[in-house]
Parts: sequence; C-alpha cells; structure tokens
Amino acid sequence: GARTIAVLGFAATVGGYSKFVGPDAPPFTRTASMPLNLDWSGLLVRNPVAASASFLAYASSHCLPVREQTYNKLVEMAVAAGTEVPTAIGACAGDHPHTRLIQRSRDIRGHWEQWRDNRDRFSRFKFVLCMENSNVRDYMTEKLLVAFASGAVPVYWGSGGAVFEIFDNRTFLYIDPADPRPTFQRMQSLNKNYSAFKYMASLPVFREGAVDRYFSLFPSYPLGGSGGLGRRLVDAAGKFLQDTAVPRHLIVAPPPAATAAVAATAAAAAAVAAAAAAAAHPGRWRHSSVETQWLQQCSSTSACCGAWTAKVERSFAALTLRRTKPKPKPLQKPSERRAKAPRAYESHWPSWSCEMLERIPDSPGDGPKWLCGADAIRPKDCLVYSVGSNGEFAFELAVKKRWPACEVYTIDPTLNAVRREKAAVLEAAGHFKFVDIGLAGANGTITLGGRQFPVLTLESHVKMLGHRNRRIDVLKVDIEGYEYEAFASLQPGLLDKVGQLQIELHGTSNEKIDSLIATVHAAGFLMFNKEPNVLGYLLGGACVEFSFISAAHAFHSFRASHPSCRWF
Repeated sequence: GARTIAVLGFAATVGGYSKFVGPDAPPFTRTASMPLNLDWSGLLVRNPVAASASFLAYASSHCLPVREQTYNKLVEMAVAAGTEVPTAIGACAGDHPHTRLIQRSRDIRGHWEQWRDNRDRFSRFKFVLCMENSNVRDYMTEKLLVAFASGAVPVYWGSGGAVFEIFDNRTFLYIDPADPRPTFQRMQSLNKNYSAFKYMASLPVFREGAVDRYFSLFPSYPLGGSGGLGRRLVDAAGKFLQDTAVPRHLIVAPPPAATAAVAATAAAAAAVAAAAAAAAHPGRWRHSSVETQWLQQCSSTSACCGAWTAKVERSFAALTLRRTKPKPKPLQKPSERRAKAPRAYESHWPSWSCEMLERIPDSPGDGPKWLCGADAIRPKDCLVYSVGSNGEFAFELAVKKRWPACEVYTIDPTLNAVRREKAAVLEAAGHFKFVDIGLAGANGTITLGGRQFPVLTLESHVKMLGHRNRRIDVLKVDIEGYEYEAFASLQPGLLDKVGQLQIELHGTSNEKIDSLIATVHAAGFLMFNKEPNVLGYLLGGACVEFSFISAAHAFHSFRASHPSCRWF
C-alpha cells in the first residue's frame, strides 16, 4: 500500500532502479551504474563515528521554515548550555546569530550521485538532523538511511509515525519541532557518554522482518531478505514486475472503494490465520494476564498507542515462542575439572528492546549496572535499593550524581571494618544510606564464611525503612546465591511498585534459575538485558546478571523516547 510506495524509492535505488517515485515520476528505468557500488553494509553492521566527531550536522538544500526554526532552536539551546553549536553543512543555515556554517553548499541533495559524498560528510558528526519536507504518514526519503550508513545517529522528523514501524527506535532520535528540548538533552547526554552513544550507533537499524517486507525487491537484494517486497507488489498488483520497468499503475493510489475492499480482505485473512494458529496452538495465542497488564498501559486508539501495542505483542510472541523451543545444550567451561555450565543461563535472554539503554556508571567492572529508560526515572522522588555491594559503591555514587534528590540505600551486612568505615564516610557525605542488615528468604541470621549476619525479607526491609507506600525505581540485588530463597518468599504484589530489577544469579541449579525468572515474569516484568559476570566466571564461579523492567516504567521510557506522540 502507501508505505510500500513510500519506501520503494530507496529500495528501488539500492536494488538497481532509479530513485524517484510518485505520480509525476517517469516509469522506472534499469540503469547499470546505480548506487549498487555504494557500501550499504553500514546499515547492517554499523561502524560508529569516532568519539572526537563533532556534535550535530544540519544538512538541507531546501530551507523550509520547520527545518530552519528547529535548527535555530537547537543553536539557541547549545549557546545557553555553553556547548558545541550544531553545524550547518548545506545550503540552509537558519538565521541565528551564532550559526556555525562550514561551507554553504547545495550538494546536500537526494540525487544518488551525492549519497556517497553525503555519507562521508555526515561521518564527521555524531548526530545528523534529518527532517522531511512534512510530517505525512508513510512519506520517507533517503535522509535517514544515509545518516545511518555514515555511522552517525540520525535526529529525525517526519513519516507520521511510520518510521517506528520500519526502523528500530533505539537507533535514532525523534525530534519534535515544537519542543526539541528533550531530544537536545538526550543528544547532550549521549555526546558526553561515548559508550552509550557507541552502543546506540552500533545496533542494526531495521526492525525484525523490515528488510524483507519493505526493501527487498529481489532475492539477491544487497541488504538481505528473500524478495518479500517484490512478492507483495506482485500479489497486490496482480501481475509480475517487468525486468526493465515498473508499470505506472503501481505507483498510483487505488480508488477508495478498492482500498476498502483490500482492507476487508486482509482483515478476513488475518482472522482466518489467527483461528488456524489458535487451533494449532491452543491457549498460546490468548493474551496472558501479564501481557494484558502491559497492553493496558496505553489503551487509546492513537497511532502512538498502536506502536506500543505492536511492540508489546511482538515481545510476548517472542517470549512464548522461546518457551516452546527445545532447551539448548549446556556449554562446557574452559576447565575440564568444572561441571557443565547450567542450561538455564542459556535458555533465557531479553524479550524487551529498550529504547534508552544506559550503563550506570559508564565504566568497566562488576559494579556498574544497565538501566532502561534512565531519562524517565523521576528525578525528585527517586528511590533505589542496592542490595549487596561487597564494598563497591560505584553504582550508588553514579545514581546519586545523576539524580541528586534520589534516596539511595545500600543494604549489606557483610562488610569488613575497612569497607564499613568507607561506607560510613560516604553516608555522612549524603551519597547513600547504609543498612547493616542483609536480604534473605526469612527474618533471622545466615552464616557466610563462618560468620553470622542479620537478614530480613524484602517485605520487612520495605516496612522497616518506611517505604510501604513508595515506588522503588531500581532494585539491584547481588547476594551470592541467597536471591533464590529471597524471591521464592516474596509476598504477592510486593514487586508491583518496582520500576526495574537488576539481579545477579549464582550457581548451577537449572531449577532455581528457571523458577526465579518465572517468578519475576509472573510479577509483570520483561527482561531487557543479560550480561555474564566475566570476572566471576574466570574465578571459577557461575553467575549472570539479568535486568528486568516493569510495564509501567517501560511505558514511561517508551513515551520519553517519542516526545512528539499524542498518546491519549
């Protein structure tokens, strides 16, 4: 339909046809010297620009008011923040007195001859402002893809929301011309944190299945796919594409009556497919209570809610499919004296793709943790529990630095005298509050290394600290194997007010690992990250860090990454 035509321009170009598509365009003509010789592999295996790259490039040859005004606002915010001013590298440069112009040029055009030059120019910047002529549903040009291929992060506007259905929204920033400040602040954060930028600029740009659905005209398409777009065109048009031309009627919108008939046919086919799937897999295709909880976060008929619903359904569909697959065989550890690594560590992996994944702090080691949607965490009423520290307080200090008003609690009774003194000094300085009682499955004591330590359940900790009516934004747990009994004894509903959970699992018991992860999923969480503890592994242990996010915080993060959306 319309979206096929919208992206057909780029698909046809890379597939060997001319670029322009539209009612006023001439028929496609086969050209041997089209941009097939460009290195489009940067869209699949990306090469992020260097840390020394400049801040942001504004590249446009058509000085439309929406583009110029947005660029002026970005310049104004950069001047106010005392940071590097965005650079104009095309024919348009706004009219702000602090505009930074390298060279006024009209070479920033959509003609395929300029794409290689544009890609090389963009590679000198971390971000590229890519704005369409207008925000029309399904209208997209090559701007976004050339920026992707350069190794920069595109800052995009346009397409009426369709961009989120084709490209992974973790790989670009969407800017609202009416209020570009949230996107500017996100750019500033990434510009200061190269590790986070590099992660974002390294992700594959296409959503799963998008290459085949929207770009693959032929099975030999350079970016992959099996010719899915070509088959869709054939099925929709009722005839095969010719080798030397695309018939003109394929690029003209069908009359409304035909559109309605096609929609009715598609709906009927979808209903038949759903019924067949339900018959083949009874029970699996109905929404679980957890999935319903996620879907209910946004229940209006807006396009933005539709994007949220589609993402949730994909995540739960993938999770359901994984549960039906055979369990992988355990992996051998390097030392033959060690037992096989537990199968469960290889059976669970993330099902939720986080829009804003950030390592806090941005440093190596066991102390930092991955957070999802850090920008969506409440800055003034934030509450963080860090259970188990072993005298390493990097995470707590980074949280307090990022959110100064946040209440941070370090819960660990096992510190020796030196580390306890360090904790006391940091507590006196206001970095966190230290709790000398551990976490376990029952109130009492546990024995570690021949010493006894006091412990409480999570429920008792929450009650003791006076947080029964508070939301815990981040619950980080690393308690050397006691996590299994601690989570097995959780009272129903206790995790309802937890935003995200970072937990390190220890040991080799498949049953314990499976049971704990099932408990967390049943409480309404989805996994968004998984990271082996390499140091623990090298020292002969078996431990993996898992990160989970609740429906409420995932939705807040999703909304924060789509600032221009109308949700309700």
